[in-house]
Amino acid sequence: KTLCKVGEIVNFVVEGKIKGKARPRWSSKSASMYTPLETKQYENYIAHCFRIAGGEKIEGAVVLNITMLFAIPKNTKKSNRELYRLNKVLPTKKPDIDNCLKAVMDGLNKVAYEDDKQVVENHIIKRWTTGVERLEIEIVEAEGDEEYVYFFG
Repeated sequence: KTLCKVGEIVNFVVEGKIKGKARPRWSSKSASMYTPLETKQYENYIAHCFRIAGGEKIEGAVVLNITMLFAIPKNTKKSNRELYRLNKVLPTKKPDIDNCLKAVMDGLNKVAYEDDKQVVENHIIKRWTTGVERLEIEIVEAEGDEEYVYFFG
């Protein structure tokens, strides 16, 4: 539950293998830290998906809701597939929730909001899907209020 009034809401999907933010790397050539190319490409893809969904930059506080939907592994026994489908067995695989959140937040910087410091609350869950592996992301413009609003259905 969150303490905020709902303003603008943008929902979008990032299809494909879910990736977390990789640790920065050190370049001895330039004597500086840099973000690995694969991470940068994933963050750009997240921003692209947001733009395609018609999202516009939010000026104020933001609540970020993320559902990480992992494809059920192909080598899962038939007898266990239904348990995975019903999420009786939860995904404890990589990437970690915090690394995924960081990739999403950094990917949306300057696109969905000016800076990720505007994110005042987030909700993130990992689940299985029989469909395509993907992130389902909801960005909510939030305003302080005394009423509780719960964003996940």
